[in-house]
Amino acid sequence: MPDRKPRLPASPEERANEVAARKRVAALVSGGLHFKIKREGNTVQGQRGSGSAKLVALITSKNFTPEVTLDLRGLPDVVPRDAIAGFVNMHHRRGVKRMLIAFDPSSGEADAKGGLDAIITGLTMGPAAALVRAFASARENLGGNAALTVLLI
Repeated sequence: MPDRKPRLPASPEERANEVAARKRVAALVSGGLHFKIKREGNTVQGQRGSGSAKLVALITSKNFTPEVTLDLRGLPDVVPRDAIAGFVNMHHRRGVKRMLIAFDPSSGEADAKGGLDAIITGLTMGPAAALVRAFASARENLGGNAALTVLLI
């Protein structure tokens, strides 16, 4: 059987159709969920859909105590999206609602390996998204800008 190379879309219309199809697949994988994400400086807050401001207030309050922690610091070969999906799924089945994700606060190319943007992608797209209700930058005593507090459904 001869090796076939995948045909690349030739026209701008075909390329646009392929991009739209890929977006639909990504939405199906994440359950069609949408997150509102707010960034101010080094802090971030996100919640599913039109969630209540009370959720973010809960996970940023002094009373928030994580039940489990996923520590991605110093793990260079870890793909954050996969690690987060497995961790969230496993602990959600155990009944965990409050968690902390610690990571290396990096920028540039290293961000794809474990920085804030990679963590947000792991929480809001793919398998973990269906289980995440809200997340926010952690208080200083929990890791500050190098950690996110997460509230599951």
